[in-house]
Amino acid sequence: MSNFTQEKLRREEPVNEESDEMQVDRMRIIQSLSEIYTSVYYIDLASNQFRELASLSDVRSHIGAAGNAQERLNYFCHHMVMPEFTEELLAFVNLSTLDERLGHTRIVSAQYCSSIFSVPVNDRAASWSQCSFIECDRDSEGKLAHVIFATQSIHDTKIKELEAQQKLQETNRELSALLESEKQHTAIIGSLSSVFFALYYIDLVANTFQEIIALDSMHHVYGKKEDARLSLKQMVNTLVAEEHGAIMHNFTDFDTIDERLGDKSIIIQEYLAKSGGWTRCSLIPVEKDEDGKIIKIICGLRWITSEKEALESQDNLIQALAIPYENVYTVNADTGEAINYRMGQAISERYGEKFAVGNYEKNISAYIENDVLEEDRPLFDIMRTISAVNTLLADKKTYYFNYRVFRNGQKQYFQCQLVKPNHERNEFVVGFKNVNEEKNQELAQQRKVEEALAK
Repeated sequence: MSNFTQEKLRREEPVNEESDEMQVDRMRIIQSLSEIYTSVYYIDLASNQFRELASLSDVRSHIGAAGNAQERLNYFCHHMVMPEFTEELLAFVNLSTLDERLGHTRIVSAQYCSSIFSVPVNDRAASWSQCSFIECDRDSEGKLAHVIFATQSIHDTKIKELEAQQKLQETNRELSALLESEKQHTAIIGSLSSVFFALYYIDLVANTFQEIIALDSMHHVYGKKEDARLSLKQMVNTLVAEEHGAIMHNFTDFDTIDERLGDKSIIIQEYLAKSGGWTRCSLIPVEKDEDGKIIKIICGLRWITSEKEALESQDNLIQALAIPYENVYTVNADTGEAINYRMGQAISERYGEKFAVGNYEKNISAYIENDVLEEDRPLFDIMRTISAVNTLLADKKTYYFNYRVFRNGQKQYFQCQLVKPNHERNEFVVGFKNVNEEKNQELAQQRKVEEALAK
């Protein structure tokens, strides 16, 4: 964790002993965050200042570790984003409108192509990424006070999504012809039913609405055609929760579908269903007339509750960024491979990238022999080998102990913690943090008590 985050914690919160369960939760957060976000910044809106909490070195060389938030966000849009996304991203990072945009949600996000992390995309260098603002807290008057700005790579997922949309669109272009053949049509239904729980074929010229797929309604596949304009309204009234009703009525407005689709391959809108789950509604053009006007579309409904829950889990992780561990490693207990997720400045300056990856048993032995005071080295016997760690964590979720190192000309107290985040995966997490200040305070208090008792 950055010095800024540690100092912020010391100013705002007293040092409390944490339960084993809280320690486990923190370690899980550490592991999960490092797999989600590439850069994370804490922004104070009142002072327009930001601090880096985590970032790749390539990003830090552009953005810096602290400074004027709006200025660096604008710099990000002009120098780290492909030109065609700059205008949209400038509006997105405008801090003056953020309070209003986060008025009814905890997070807002925007996707873009990065210009500094590049892979070939359509004969050019680009990489899909996503940036998000997450609300941290508000002041006593309800005004937004602090936010997290986080970026993450979504390139692989986005490419798969675009490829899937393209394949779906290609399938939809053929759908009108395939509808003439019951056998072919049934084959399409079989493949699309794994994606959508409901699918409707809409003729915008004839104003017809034909059910293709629907739960417990396969007998309606070749059913009677209905009034499309009326059917869309009824669908919203029947399925959509009241708070999202207006949004969905606008999205499915029959008379503006062609204009809103334009040259797009798909438009989507998510809504909360009356049943309580989340659904994504997709409108996909199938056929255009000679003038390029869309005349036939498909309307698909897909459950996305699990996706929403995963996103909410990520947001909650961001809120818990105040993690005290300076050095964190995950270890594959099958291969012995250790991967560093966060490396503190002291270890980085002392060893460089030596401990960034490598064999766990070899790395931990080198650390013990070079850093740990000789009299405290036996404390590490329970974790020198992977088999020892497996035995230690066989009947417990976490284990931690304090030890001493000789650094900067003096003895300092550190804490080591081992955690088994998930018993379904054969891996564990190791974290190290400096507890010298807390330990010295504890020893000083203990001496005062002993002196008082001796009088």
